[in-house]
Amino acid sequence: MKKIISFILLFTLSLWAFAQDVKFTARANEVVELNEQFRLTFTVNAQPSGFKAPDLGAFNFSGPSTSQSSSFQMINGKTQQSFEFSYVFFMMPKKTGKFTIGAAQVTVGGKSYQTSPITIEVVSGSSGNSTSGSTSNTGNNTNSNTTSGTETGDVFVVLNLSKNSVYQGEHLVASAQIYTRETLRGFNDIKLPSYQGFWSQEIPTANNIQLQRTNYNGKVYDMGVLHKSLLFPQQSGSISIDPIQLEAIVRKVVDRRSFWGPTYDDVIVKIKSAVKKVTVKPLPAGKPESFNGAVGSFEFSAKFDKTELKANDAAKLTITISGNGNLKLIDPLKVNFPPDFELYDPQIQSDIKNTADGAKGTTTIEYLVIPRTAGKFTVPAIEFSYFDPQKGIYVTKNSGDFNFTIQKSDDDGSGTQEAISFTKKDIQMMGNDIRHIKESRFDIAKAGSAFYGTLKFYLSYVILLGLFLVIFVLRRKQIQRNSDVVSLKNRRANKVSQKRLKLANQFLKENKKEAFYDEILLAMWGYVSNKLNIPQAQLSRDNILETFKNKSIEESLLVKFIKVLDECEFAKYSPAGQADMQQVYKDASEVILAMEQRM
Repeated sequence: MKKIISFILLFTLSLWAFAQDVKFTARANEVVELNEQFRLTFTVNAQPSGFKAPDLGAFNFSGPSTSQSSSFQMINGKTQQSFEFSYVFFMMPKKTGKFTIGAAQVTVGGKSYQTSPITIEVVSGSSGNSTSGSTSNTGNNTNSNTTSGTETGDVFVVLNLSKNSVYQGEHLVASAQIYTRETLRGFNDIKLPSYQGFWSQEIPTANNIQLQRTNYNGKVYDMGVLHKSLLFPQQSGSISIDPIQLEAIVRKVVDRRSFWGPTYDDVIVKIKSAVKKVTVKPLPAGKPESFNGAVGSFEFSAKFDKTELKANDAAKLTITISGNGNLKLIDPLKVNFPPDFELYDPQIQSDIKNTADGAKGTTTIEYLVIPRTAGKFTVPAIEFSYFDPQKGIYVTKNSGDFNFTIQKSDDDGSGTQEAISFTKKDIQMMGNDIRHIKESRFDIAKAGSAFYGTLKFYLSYVILLGLFLVIFVLRRKQIQRNSDVVSLKNRRANKVSQKRLKLANQFLKENKKEAFYDEILLAMWGYVSNKLNIPQAQLSRDNILETFKNKSIEESLLVKFIKVLDECEFAKYSPAGQADMQQVYKDASEVILAMEQRM
């Protein structure tokens, strides 16, 4: 009876396997050492009827041995089945070099299937494991062992840079990688670089470190990525990046002579990477007037939602910048609106993803404007300039002129006055001013006794004319002040930073660490950018400190400013960062308030 059931089960499985897409794959280590034995496995998800191995002449080998496995699962009434048949070869390299294993063939249901070729690199390796330091067994569960700045031994950490030479504002990727020939048990006290001199953004990586075999200086290591950051240099010259420091917990053999087999112990290995240097080239001369620090490759568009409207109606200008580069550091573009157009603060929205290829996404800047007078107006072409580091040139893109036709407002026959708003109290007063026609007999006043024609009558005209001139002058000055972008940004620096701090306080209450430190950094850098009229892409600690000193700001305030920046950057990018978020928020608020009082 059992044989019949087994036959039916195998027959059902075979029918199911034929109904599926047949997959035939080859799998082996990509890097192996000379004299190291490894497995070469060919796997098919159906019952095969024939197999032909590829040429393995570059290796000593035995096999193949075969194995098969199947599984059945029923989840919510649905049956899931899987089947796998494997051919396994045990391989030993004959010499060093890179070798390609060709396609294997398998026959399933009368059809032939092939694997894709795979490449295996054979390195010389070492005759034995070399430890990075000495280990003393004191009888404790965890011992200590230290290496510094070396890229040799059984365990070490490296900060790999995607580029060693970039333009100011051009991105590069810093990848913190650990290499090991031992069994890793965990990490303690990871200290990442502060990346001073760079605007840094974290690149998302897997929560669990995935180790993969790789060749490093002729030896095979397991390599895992600890952290990745996207860096934008903010100053030219040679910038040094501090080393990564951490404690790796490694499992080592402490006694091979035990009757019960080898005895293992966990050893703490303190390691740090070497200091890295990046050469940052200054941007070339000949910057366009519309250049405001954008570096990368971008697309640009600008459009109004309408160009024909009535006075006192609103129009929206939408500027879209997309591409790959320092999108988060691009300031609002300069737009020359006519004096009769009232402009509101721009709204900036960003959808940017940090990847190993750079910061990719879109930044949208929206301006709300209200024309106050009727007529025909022209908004000159909006220009956006950026530096393309791949081509080494400045690129300028132009939107073209925008022509407006503004009709008279329905609320104002002349179309020349601003919209007037009334309160309920105003309306009540207007009602009191209305007088009904008096039907009863009344006496005509004598000449000279009425208001008309008196001195008060003519003085009222003079006073009204004077008020009109005062209002006209004040209005013109307001328009001129709003058109002065530098002074406008200076006046609004504190207002913008307070909005950032308010949002940071919200993230503080929600315990959103990364978002909180992002907003604090943007508030600090944005404040000095607006106050000193320096684009954020060109800000650096050095030019900020120099400018503050020229304004005779006391050194204690400068030190506190730098301290807040350091605490934010360290707490944001270091897993071990333990900064008091409440204290950081308090210090940032006090620094901005103090600077606002002194500048």
